[in-house]
Amino acid sequence: MSLFQFKGNDKTFEAITQDISQSGLMFRSFNFIPNGRKLRLEIYQPLNYNKDTSFAIPAEAQADWIKQARENNENFIGVKITKMNEKHQDSLAFLYK
Repeated sequence: MSLFQFKGNDKTFEAITQDISQSGLMFRSFNFIPNGRKLRLEIYQPLNYNKDTSFAIPAEAQADWIKQARENNENFIGVKITKMNEKHQDSLAFLYK
């Protein structure tokens, strides 16, 4: 799961994160995000198999592409990570080897 905000706006949206890497991710959301839109993200990653404890990875990103699902109004949004702490980049590299 991730939380995101449009840069310059305090409203927070929730999204289901998929296909995550050090350079970007894809998430599902009912919100439309145009290409090029800058975002602030909090990516939540589980610390254990039971997924009962997680840690947040803050990042800045930019929307790269969007596709709308055929069966509902959900959007699949690809973003490029533009700014992330090196420690958090290392954590993602370790988790997604």
